[in-house]
Amino acid sequence: MLIPSNRVQRWLPSMCSNGTNNQVQKIDNFAGITGLNKSLVQKLAATNSLPDPVAVHNMIVQHSPFGFQKNEHGMMLPVSFKEFANTHKDMTGFHNVFQAVVDNLMNEDHDTLNQVVTNPSEFACKHCTTAKTKGDDECRKQYQTTNLVNAPSLGFDYSFSTPLTRTYFGVPNNLQGIVCTNVHGETAEASGLIPLDYIHAITMGENKYDIDDVGEHWLPEFQIGLQLPDLLQRCNVQEQVTFHVIRDSKSIALSTMYDQIKNIPTMSNASQYSQHKDTIVNFSGITLKALKQSDCAVLSQHNKNLVPLMDTSCSNEFHVLIADVSPISQTYHNFNLKKGQLVTHINNLPVAISMAELVQQLAVPTVMLRTDCHTLDVVPGLTP
Repeated sequence: MLIPSNRVQRWLPSMCSNGTNNQVQKIDNFAGITGLNKSLVQKLAATNSLPDPVAVHNMIVQHSPFGFQKNEHGMMLPVSFKEFANTHKDMTGFHNVFQAVVDNLMNEDHDTLNQVVTNPSEFACKHCTTAKTKGDDECRKQYQTTNLVNAPSLGFDYSFSTPLTRTYFGVPNNLQGIVCTNVHGETAEASGLIPLDYIHAITMGENKYDIDDVGEHWLPEFQIGLQLPDLLQRCNVQEQVTFHVIRDSKSIALSTMYDQIKNIPTMSNASQYSQHKDTIVNFSGITLKALKQSDCAVLSQHNKNLVPLMDTSCSNEFHVLIADVSPISQTYHNFNLKKGQLVTHINNLPVAISMAELVQQLAVPTVMLRTDCHTLDVVPGLTP
């Protein structure tokens, strides 16, 4: 089953990836059409690329490369690929024999193919046959290393946007997009992205993709949604990638190259933590409180930034903790702020150093909260 987007896959972690789905389907098809044992095909797929099974089957039917043998009725029948493979599958380095068979079969090099079939040990993997331990584990590692796809990624963190976010940043309400919250990779350095850039589209080559409030581009013809990482995975090497950004109410285009895109993108989704009661501030479904070391002990497994604050030398430091996000609030469904995060900035200014000053910071119609986890959200503030 095709998973519509990486975002859906993150919400359904029990599902395997599309890449895994495709590989499983490819193995099933190859085993079913060629007649090879599925477990053998799975092992071969770890060290070999599987060719088109239909083409392989047709060439075998046409040329009968494995010779002939008599059946129980005395009739001469061609040896099948399955019978040939089962005869030699336990040979050390058989994966090279398999590759030699399919390569020469598809290239119609019947002389070499006949040599492989007649004397397969000569075509076995030399590394496996000379290794101190049997098996093709090292070849599997080598194959997996040399065939790794350099999957592109973003090199910056981002948060979802809302109509209030667009109002705060001076963006037209009909122009959906996401907000860059942190820059940590060569993508942003090469293109010039900075925190608080509002990204509403991406161009790869000649194709431009609009981005919605969750960083996703919807393809109606395929009925799937592609997020920024999904889109970049479809980019060609050395192809120009352009981020369409609104910065300080001005539209700009920031470009980089595919091979400079190396760092992993991140985004934030809501999760559950335990309740904490203390001097608190409630607004827009958010509960803020002064961080205590007991909070660090409870929440450090969810926010690693809290671990250093468990030291007694930090006991007198003032930090603002997001103690709760109400599941019935719009803030919760924006999927940007999480319980356990620390507020670092309010309206682009460092967070206050006392609860009284914090209330004053929040006493405006609209506030932008930024956290230590590089997420942000724009929400209604406290009534002045």
